[in-house]
Amino acid sequence: MNLFRSVFDKFNYRPNYETSSSFRMTLRLKKFFSPSVRQVLTIIGIILMKCWRNILLLLTIFCIILVLLGFWYIIFFTPLAVVYFLWKLSDDLIYHPDSPPDSRKNVASPSTVQLPFTDLYLTTEDNVKIHCMFIQQRDTDSRSSGESPATFLYLHGNAGNIGHRLNNVAELFHFLKVNILLVEYRGYGYSQGRPSEKGLYKDAQAALEFLHKKANIDKNKIILYGRSLGAAVAINLATVARYRNAFSCLIVENTFTNLPDIAKIVVDNVFIKWLPNWVFGNRYDSISKISNIKVPILFLSGLADEIIPPSMMTSLFQTSTSPMKLIHTFPNGNHNFTWRCDGYYQVINNFLIKVFTDYSHIETFLTNDSDNLSGIDQIHTSEDDESDEDEIETSTGIYHRLPV
Repeated sequence: MNLFRSVFDKFNYRPNYETSSSFRMTLRLKKFFSPSVRQVLTIIGIILMKCWRNILLLLTIFCIILVLLGFWYIIFFTPLAVVYFLWKLSDDLIYHPDSPPDSRKNVASPSTVQLPFTDLYLTTEDNVKIHCMFIQQRDTDSRSSGESPATFLYLHGNAGNIGHRLNNVAELFHFLKVNILLVEYRGYGYSQGRPSEKGLYKDAQAALEFLHKKANIDKNKIILYGRSLGAAVAINLATVARYRNAFSCLIVENTFTNLPDIAKIVVDNVFIKWLPNWVFGNRYDSISKISNIKVPILFLSGLADEIIPPSMMTSLFQTSTSPMKLIHTFPNGNHNFTWRCDGYYQVINNFLIKVFTDYSHIETFLTNDSDNLSGIDQIHTSEDDESDEDEIETSTGIYHRLPV
C-alpha cells in the first residue's frame, strides 16, 4: 500500500493529490532516493507539514530550558518531549476538518439537494457548541406510509464537514423514508472547539439527547449510523450505560478495530509496529467495546476498501455478541462510496424491517434526568414549523459561522 496515499487518504474524503504540495514533494523524492529512504523522508515531511505547531512549541521549550537550566536538563527532558509529541501526533494525522481547505468556512445546505431541514447548534456536556442539521420527513409523507419514520443519527468520517455527505443523505431520506440528524463534530465545519476522541464522544451524546427531547419523532426508532471514524464514535455511544436503551439498532460501515491497528498497517514500519498502544493519543478501541452491545447491529463492508482492510469489519462482526447481527459485503464498495453500490439501501431497509418487526428492546429513557440534558442554543429551519419550538426561525443557504 502506498504510504503517502494511505496516510493522507481521509477516511471520508479524497484530496486532489496531483495539486497538493505533499504529492509534489513525493515526486521529487522519487528522483534521488531509494524506496526505503523515500519512505522515511516522506513520513518526516508529513509530520513537519501537519505538526509544525507542536514542533515549534517543543523547540521553544528546549531553548528556554537550555538557557535557564543548562544542557543536562535537556537530556532529561527529551524522553518526555518525545512521548508528548507522539501523543499529539495522532491528533494531527487523524482529524482533517480543513480538507478541502474551505471546509471550515462553507457548509453546503440541504436545500441544494431539495431536502427540508432544520439548522441548529447544540451545547455539549463540556460547553462546546456543535453544528447539526436535522432533516425530517414531512407529516404527509409519514401519514401516507401508515407508520412513523425512523430517525438516523448520522456520524461522519474524519474529514470535511456534514455538507459533503448530502448526496448520501438525500438517498437515505428518499429511499428509506427516514429522518436524519447530521452531527458536525467539534472543530469541524461551523462547530466550535478542537477534535479529540473524548470530545467526539460527547458530541454524539449531545445529539442523542437532543433527539430524545425533540417532539414529533418516534423515540423507539432511533438508529445510530456511522461510517469509518463515525462508526467508532457510534460504537462507543452504544456502550455507554446511560444510553443503552436510547436507540433501537446500530449500523456501521467500513470501520476499523482500533487506531493502533490501523497505524501499524498503514505505516509498514518495524518501529511503529513495536510502539505500545498507550503512545497513541486516540485509540477508538472498537474491538474491545463491540461485545458489550446487545442491540441489533448491521455491518456494511466494502471489499474494495483501499484504506481500512475489510478483515477488520469481519473481526468486529465475529467479536460482536449481539443476538441479532448481520454483515453484508459489497465486492465493489470502496471506503468512501460503498453507499453507491447496487442494493445498498435495500440491505438497510430489510434490516430495519426485521428490527422493528422481530426485535424490540426500547425502554423509558432519561425520564427523570431531563435537567442534565445538553442545551439547544440556536435553531434555524428551511421551512415553517408548526411545533411549539419558539426558537425556530426561517433560514436557507450557506450558514453564518459561529466563532471558533
